[in-house]
Amino acid sequence: MKPQFSVIIPTYNRQAFIAEAIESALKQTSPATEVIVYDDGSTDDTESIVERYINQIKYIKFRNAGVVMARKNAIAMASGDWIALLDSDDIWRKNYLKDVVTCINEFPVAELVGTNFCNIDNTGTKFFDQFASAPHGWWPSVVENQKDHYTLLKANCYLYFLKYQPIYVSAMVFSRELYNSIGGINPHVSHLLAEDAHLTRRLVATGRVACNTEKNVFIRKHDSNISANMMQNFADRIKILELLLEEGDVPQPYQHETKNTITQWRLELFNKLFEHSRYWDMQAVYKLLPPELLTTKVRCKYWISHLGRIMTRKPRILL
Repeated sequence: MKPQFSVIIPTYNRQAFIAEAIESALKQTSPATEVIVYDDGSTDDTESIVERYINQIKYIKFRNAGVVMARKNAIAMASGDWIALLDSDDIWRKNYLKDVVTCINEFPVAELVGTNFCNIDNTGTKFFDQFASAPHGWWPSVVENQKDHYTLLKANCYLYFLKYQPIYVSAMVFSRELYNSIGGINPHVSHLLAEDAHLTRRLVATGRVACNTEKNVFIRKHDSNISANMMQNFADRIKILELLLEEGDVPQPYQHETKNTITQWRLELFNKLFEHSRYWDMQAVYKLLPPELLTTKVRCKYWISHLGRIMTRKPRILL
């Protein structure tokens, strides 16, 4: 039976990009069952642009509540048995869904399919290869089976995703059954920059994952991207792992490694903050590091930060 895809496009003030995103969803060689555009209270010309496609899509507009609630509400309205997320500034190649169908047929156990992507800038220049950016040896270690450019990952790929995260929200499709089994999107993460990682990690921890290595998705990079604040994004990814543990979303076999990852990421954040002279923030992170990581080098950086604090204004604390 052919998967029935519901395409979910949350949007907010994306008048410059929304048309291209919608058209990329509508022009799929394997058409979706429906395309739902959920407008999170846009105040620019997004609505008038979307209305050009009103006979081809479902358009809903509500007051602004954030992208997390927009995705959650749109999925609740969807009728398909598979959910395909697409941010309103990103683009799919026309064979995107067709290749997802092929991947599902090759690996019927798959409940989530991630697709490779490249980035695109405001000039239309394409750069980067997400899957090629994986650490050396990562892919051979996580792949269970491979057919052409489709791969089925090991059942415990959650652990590998702690080392490297290949899947992005606009390049993943998952079954409604898997989505429902994890309780759907958690609105409590709406204040975090890396909120989509909370959903992805819960899906990966529970379901079987397959990947398509073809670069069928273009992720737009521009100044208004939420993920542009890389330091806060990194700190929020730590918070997400902490939330997953606190809320019981990490299966017992994965909890120890998740805790270890949190500790290592805190040390990385501490060093990144030092490099960027974020002395107030790094002192807050230092207090969370376990004694075994407090090397002489780490302690020296901590004491240097005391001097740096005298010369800098106190910023908003990351953690």
